[in-house]
Amino acid sequence: MSIIQKGRYRVTDPATGEVHEHNRHDKAYDKAIEIGASWVDPPQGWEVMGFKLDTSDPAPTVNTPPTVLSTPAPSAFTEGTSASYDMSQHIRWGTITGTFSLTGSMGGGLSFDTSTGLLSYDGQGAASDTSHQLQADDGVNVPVQSNVFFITVNALVGDPPNITGPYGYNVNNDGTQIVGGRGLAPRFYTNLNVGGAGSLAELLASDTGGPILPEITGVIDCTAVGTKHKVQGAGNKTLYGNCAPPGGVNLQGGGSAIQIDVGNIIIRHVRILMGDEAGGENPTFRNCFKINKNTTNNRDPKDILVEHCTMAFATDQLWAVSKKGADTPNDNFTFFRCLAGYPIREGGHNQTPHNKGPLINGANRFAMIECLVAHVEGRPRFKTAPFGCMLNCVLYQWSGVFVSVDSNAGSPAMKFWMEGNQWIPDDNGTQGPQYAGPIPGAGANQCISSFDGFGLPEELYLNDNDFGGIDQGIGGSGLVNRVTALADIQMPADYADRIQTQTAISSVGNLANTLNGWGANPTFAGASNAVDVDMRASVVNKTGTWIDDVSEIPSGGYPTVPAQTHQQVMGKTLEQWFKDNVGEANYALVAPGKVNETQFEVAARGFINGIPPT
Repeated sequence: MSIIQKGRYRVTDPATGEVHEHNRHDKAYDKAIEIGASWVDPPQGWEVMGFKLDTSDPAPTVNTPPTVLSTPAPSAFTEGTSASYDMSQHIRWGTITGTFSLTGSMGGGLSFDTSTGLLSYDGQGAASDTSHQLQADDGVNVPVQSNVFFITVNALVGDPPNITGPYGYNVNNDGTQIVGGRGLAPRFYTNLNVGGAGSLAELLASDTGGPILPEITGVIDCTAVGTKHKVQGAGNKTLYGNCAPPGGVNLQGGGSAIQIDVGNIIIRHVRILMGDEAGGENPTFRNCFKINKNTTNNRDPKDILVEHCTMAFATDQLWAVSKKGADTPNDNFTFFRCLAGYPIREGGHNQTPHNKGPLINGANRFAMIECLVAHVEGRPRFKTAPFGCMLNCVLYQWSGVFVSVDSNAGSPAMKFWMEGNQWIPDDNGTQGPQYAGPIPGAGANQCISSFDGFGLPEELYLNDNDFGGIDQGIGGSGLVNRVTALADIQMPADYADRIQTQTAISSVGNLANTLNGWGANPTFAGASNAVDVDMRASVVNKTGTWIDDVSEIPSGGYPTVPAQTHQQVMGKTLEQWFKDNVGEANYALVAPGKVNETQFEVAARGFINGIPPT
């Protein structure tokens, strides 16, 4: 551009040499842009020859609007802990810097600085889960807006002293009766055979206790075989399924059940997918877990913890804890953060149809804590168990009565505690193509009841349960407050601090996050398989189905899990990893900051591939 006199401008096209003259600076600028010159200093294609520009006629400003770079994803805040999140990282301002805003109302304790974009939580606000969009407005251009995201404040779940994992009857990882293989030498299974040397079945049935760890992932094919994975011989065993390579520990087929016949046993992160194929185990007894006292057959299980396991495709109950005839009840059974669903309705049981949830029959001091039970005709059933509890569980898609609590004449009077549970009735599940409609029969018409012929519990404490708009059924009786309830069911009082209220999982966002932490989840990204994903999604989206065959689940049946060893993943065996990062001489030593938990236990329970324990 040339200034040929004050207030007159000449623009030369750099490509053709054509000259354009304008009286106004802004018109000259517009022409320069039109012919392809870019505004640089000095502007490309513009010539300034010997004159100053009139300061009353400044160069025009390019008006660039703000843009959204990405959708905010604030990490969940937790009650009791102050934290902040920078929303400004998701916006690029244009020519003008403006102000931020959020659509929707935030929960208590949250504040948002509209000038800096800083989201803050003071640690005092109650649990909440709210949806928002981030907006940026420069006051000139149309405001821009992000996609929808959630701001979640999780309820504080305090740990009583020394409790670092699950809780329940005699469950405290740092020093109670259920300690599994603590202090004993670890052993490692090396193949996917259903039995024999180097197999998981061999170590479970061994006369030697101790930790049991996988060197290999893949599928242990239990199709058309009887129950092979029996925890027998010695007690004092812990199966660390979370230490498997990506893919986890997977038992598949009608003989997949884990049967526990001895005491002081911990099973962690195992996926048990039964089936209704012909041959092998009788379909009338295909439960994912069998924990049955029968002194005639030398079965005397007690002090059992099953945590973070996935169970599906049972043709009897999803799991069973019971006693034989006149045998006295055993003590202390806890199922913690398990996913259980998709039992097979027409699977060959002698009482077909029989898609049932868990049966707890005569098992004293039984706890079901933070578990999902889904796609069942009925149950869990707590039968003649003197003391027990069901806490923070999610119960989805049932027919008739879901939970039954049954006292029995001549047995010790039942005392039971239910708190923080959420019943989710089915809204739009199809129950499988062969049903083509709602659940057969009465549908979901009651949440809690007692079977005909059985008495009501002497004491039933109910608190903060969400019955999903369905008839609650029988009400609480006898237990008037929490302190009395804890004492009467023989649950340690300090465990009450671990109980979340049902509001923590009442929203879709929190429900999804909660279920993602349940079931068999080895500590590898993407380790959940299709059955886990199907089960969680069916609850969150209310699209569950009753099935007559494994193939009827959304993902189409048994998942494929390629065989893979730690040697292939880490370049060393898991056994060598522990030797390198913990040291054999330190295995049985108490870990720093713990009361009883050993260095080996801390490393095994928190194992992450290739990262030494801290």
